[in-house]
Amino acid sequence: MMKQRKWIRENREDLLICLFLFCLSILFLTIFSASTSPLYRYPPTADSEIFQTIGKFWAEGMLPYRDLFDHKGPLIFFINMVGYLLTGNRVGIFLIQIVFMSATEIICYKMALTLSGSRVKACVSVILMTAAMIRVFNKGNMTEEYILPLLAACLYGQVSYLQECGDHQAGWSFLYGVTFAFALLTRITNALPMCCGVFCILVVLIRHKKWKQIGWNILTFLGGVFLLTAPFVVYFTGKGLFRDFIFGTIGYNTLYTSHMAAWWREDFSLTMIPKFFLDFFPAFSGLFAGMLAIRRRAVPLGSFYLFTSLLQIALFMNGSYYRNYALICVPQFILLLHEADMCRPALLKYAGFLWLGWYALHWVSFYAHNIVPDHYERSRSLDRGLEALMAEVPREDTFIAYNGDHGIYLWFDRKPCYRFFILQDWHAGFSEALRDDIRETFASCEATWILVNGEQTAISDILECSYEVWKSDYVGEERYRLYHICNTKSMETERDKRGK
Repeated sequence: MMKQRKWIRENREDLLICLFLFCLSILFLTIFSASTSPLYRYPPTADSEIFQTIGKFWAEGMLPYRDLFDHKGPLIFFINMVGYLLTGNRVGIFLIQIVFMSATEIICYKMALTLSGSRVKACVSVILMTAAMIRVFNKGNMTEEYILPLLAACLYGQVSYLQECGDHQAGWSFLYGVTFAFALLTRITNALPMCCGVFCILVVLIRHKKWKQIGWNILTFLGGVFLLTAPFVVYFTGKGLFRDFIFGTIGYNTLYTSHMAAWWREDFSLTMIPKFFLDFFPAFSGLFAGMLAIRRRAVPLGSFYLFTSLLQIALFMNGSYYRNYALICVPQFILLLHEADMCRPALLKYAGFLWLGWYALHWVSFYAHNIVPDHYERSRSLDRGLEALMAEVPREDTFIAYNGDHGIYLWFDRKPCYRFFILQDWHAGFSEALRDDIRETFASCEATWILVNGEQTAISDILECSYEVWKSDYVGEERYRLYHICNTKSMETERDKRGK
């Protein structure tokens, strides 16, 4: 007990800072995690609702890929499932988010403290990083958010090593393996920053001919990969779903990537250049940090920063324009703040801090005055057209939404009766085999009711032959149609019930 009290006294300042960062995480998530925060009654539509739907019904006995399909690895569904097991609603996910974000903040604080040697500078750096995170957070509960503590820890280890370039401890490689597996089981491109650091460390080890270390680090890396992937492989193999697991995690995403066009090829204008720079600025942090590091002759570090940043920018330029992808780069903001602090002359240093401070506070102001009030106002009630349509569907009847709002199953507490429960046309657009599966599923006519968003769909002929329009209404600016399976007698009985 005496030793514990002594340790607390000696580390009181750091413990208070950790408590502050924990509270900062709660405040941040309460305001900006619109998909899970208790502040919002009906969260705005986002990918988070897809993950929550799968997690909720996994907790109730359904299985990912077999009963509910989405093109992500199972770990994001598992996190959401644990959240629903904890509290029975999305608040459980919110609590898990607090743990992950607090870990990210504390690790980044430790990295900033190691680099600067000042608690004040480290704390200010983390606050600015958190403010910069707002633009790329995208309503919360995304794959990038949960891998962030691991990426921050990996960056801390890689920066520490490349400052000295001595022996590389195998324990760090184990962490890199766990991080790679986490990305593999959520979204594989999230591993890019960590992989860049591993490559740079490997180059240094090869240059110094440390072959034994290389071999041992490879083994521990694979051990980290095995530790996280093995339970999911065993679980889905035991359920007879190994092929479905591989297709949903890797196979479909390979098809999706091969069909994906760079955003700037489809919608480019000169105004997109500054917009891309501001929206994806965390990815540019390493670029500027690398230039400043090389300027002060820290070549290994600077080369690592530049290499990582250039690959990140190339990745984000050659895919879809989703800002949340850049969330994985946010810890690099700490590196840029440190390099700016190291700048000489002082004028350049203060100019750098002025810009970084403006960037962070600009998004705080913008979201506080525009985005957050809009999300809050829209979350207070559901669209009346959607409520009117869903009021027509009896609780005991089977139901599925086609191309509908991501959160419809959560908002109305309805269980989807088909595994293809969301984004059906989008999923069908990248795989002919999946398109055939979707059509075959809907042709079974097990759904009594189908709520359809869109005029032309991959199942238009099935709807025309086997279903009739029961009711239509506008949801926002889009026309929704509620279909009931063609059965004249049941249709008449249903209408008589509604008439009474």
